[in-house]
Amino acid sequence: MHVEPMTAAKTLWRFVSWMPGALFRRIFSQRWLAERTTIDIRPRHEPVSIRGGDQQEIVVWLNIANRGHFDVELDRLWLELVYGAARMQAVHLSRILLKAGTTAEVMVRGGISPTHITHIAQRTERPWIELRVNAEFNCKVHNFAVDTGPLQGFKPDLMNI
Repeated sequence: MHVEPMTAAKTLWRFVSWMPGALFRRIFSQRWLAERTTIDIRPRHEPVSIRGGDQQEIVVWLNIANRGHFDVELDRLWLELVYGAARMQAVHLSRILLKAGTTAEVMVRGGISPTHITHIAQRTERPWIELRVNAEFNCKVHNFAVDTGPLQGFKPDLMNI
């Protein structure tokens, strides 16, 4: 009987994945886990919105992908949006479970000051735009962090500005 190599590997992995995380700590490092967890801006619709008017806030949609072998839990997430000289921060404190091989869409909201709204309104022509995300994850093997570095190449949707 011929068994496909991937099927055999998946079967073997199911058998050993129940083992305590302490056994895997020597094999799978925090860096290994972080390299297999990616965070990026949602690719469709308006992934980043800056809202003026009565409800002044930033709204950022992120895709978080777990490409590793273990379930991980998003513990907390911090982001900074730079628009010209305006720096806006937002925090996401709700925990989200990401099963191995899955992707989650996360919405992060944060307040924005009237001074920042005024600054953005004056600089709608080709401003410097950058997003940086730092997230902390829990896993049975290791707790680890992911820092995206600067994410660029998107244009925020400006509402009531």
